[in-house]
Amino acid sequence: MVVEASGGTVLSENDGTYTVGPEYWTGWVLAYYQWLSRRSFACIHQKGLGVNKIMGMYHPLHEADLSKFADVADGIVRGRA
Repeated sequence: MVVEASGGTVLSENDGTYTVGPEYWTGWVLAYYQWLSRRSFACIHQKGLGVNKIMGMYHPLHEADLSKFADVADGIVRGRA
C-alpha cells in the first residue's frame, strides 16, 4: 500500500532486486520491539536505540530468536548496556 500510495508499482513476483538484509532486519526488529515494549519509536530512539545502533546489531543477532534482540534492546533502553 505504501509503494502504491507513493506512486510506485508492486510486482507480483520478485524480480531479483528485493533482498532481505540488514536494512530489512532493522525495520522488522524495530517494529517488533516497539510493539512488544509498548514504547513509542521516539522514546526508543531517545533512550539510545536508534536505527544505526540496531543495524550494527545485525551481526550476530539476525539469526537469533527475536526474544534475544528484545533482551538486548531492553538493556540499552533501560541503561544497562
